[in-house]
Amino acid sequence: MALVAVLQSPFHTHQHDHVVHMGLLDPDDMAMALNIEGMFRTAPSIESKYGEPGVVPLAVPIHGLQFPIPGKYTFIVNVDGAQLASYPIHAVQVATIPVPQGPSSTPSE
Repeated sequence: MALVAVLQSPFHTHQHDHVVHMGLLDPDDMAMALNIEGMFRTAPSIESKYGEPGVVPLAVPIHGLQFPIPGKYTFIVNVDGAQLASYPIHAVQVATIPVPQGPSSTPSE
């Protein structure tokens, strides 16, 4: 699984360092153990016109994440302490149904 987001960066935030925090809320909106933090700096692209916002692509692989109970979980993305995005997902429990095996065939003697 990976958390992927593309954020818009206002022009006045270019050439500044920013702190990003990504986390996960459980079905009761309580923070779970997933805690991703990092820093980035934005800059206008060579084609940008004065005053145009930029884009900040973020992609973070997440390994071994488990959802303990079925329900709605929400990934959150904060930049500089402000929540910029939230991505809800729904975890469901799938029943395990045993698959019957056909009669075993034993070679005749």
